[in-house]
Amino acid sequence: MGAVALEPKRDKIVVHIDSTAAELDGYYQPSVEVVGELDQSLSELADGVAERTDWSAPRTKGARGPSEEATAPLAPPDVIAALRAALGPEDIVVSDVGAHKVWLARLFAAPTANTVIISNGLAAMGIAVPGAIAAKLLYPERNVVAFAGDGGFLMNVQELETAKRLGAAIVCVVLIDGRLGVIEANERKLLGRTFATEFGNPGFVELARAFGIAGFAVPTARELFPTLRRALDLREPALVAVPWDYRVNARLYDKLD
Repeated sequence: MGAVALEPKRDKIVVHIDSTAAELDGYYQPSVEVVGELDQSLSELADGVAERTDWSAPRTKGARGPSEEATAPLAPPDVIAALRAALGPEDIVVSDVGAHKVWLARLFAAPTANTVIISNGLAAMGIAVPGAIAAKLLYPERNVVAFAGDGGFLMNVQELETAKRLGAAIVCVVLIDGRLGVIEANERKLLGRTFATEFGNPGFVELARAFGIAGFAVPTARELFPTLRRALDLREPALVAVPWDYRVNARLYDKLD
């Protein structure tokens, strides 16, 4: 099933890197195979690749550029551009699972290895907050952001108490659209309709304060970057509630420029 999901149209060049040879079928025909221990294989491949100095993010075709005049809800490219500007090259982003994960993977430039942690494979919803706490405990000198949709964030919201108790100064960027965005996008694409993807939300700023941490609302794009910086500069756990424009998910699978 993984191969079918990877190459349903059989029109991509596939490079297979694994400790075992590829299991070939009608949908999975690698052009190149590297078989060996993963750490050794990737290290040797990395030695042969030139360092990338231009790490500006690609853009989705048809997506507008960042606009400080934009009001809520905010478009994914605007949010991700502000997040990239607010963080340094060594800072860490731990993404939850959802439509925002796909936007982050496509648009967020990562100049330093292991600074963008995304749960692929099992795609575990709810990973962002506990994952960010772990990253902050391991790298206390770096800024760490939990980048989560409202659905995934609410699965482990109780871990805000853990962050507060341990003094793990993570910033939770919660993207609010009241729906399971990637499931909704896939249902529309495959079925032409959706089922049970929408839900209600608490007041996230008030919820953060109930846990004894700072909470910030972001009503416009102009306020997004300074609010992110303010939350990061607190050096204590904080939450930034960002209204997220789910309508752009219709372009989730568009090709990048």
